[in-house]
Amino acid sequence: MPAHLRSSLRSYTVRRWAREAASITVDFVVHEGGIASDWAMNAIPRDETGVTAPQIHAAGRR
Repeated sequence: MPAHLRSSLRSYTVRRWAREAASITVDFVVHEGGIASDWAMNAIPRDETGVTAPQIHAAGRR
């Protein structure tokens, strides 16, 4: 699918949640190409990204 037609939204699993610091940790596997991989290769500590609520079906509830 052409890049201009793909959504920039992706689902990932939170590895760690630090409520007191209001931060999460998400692991990425870096490979050539891909929205998240491109972002991860250029990210630096304290970069910001958007987060949405979990989707219901992802939690096993339909």
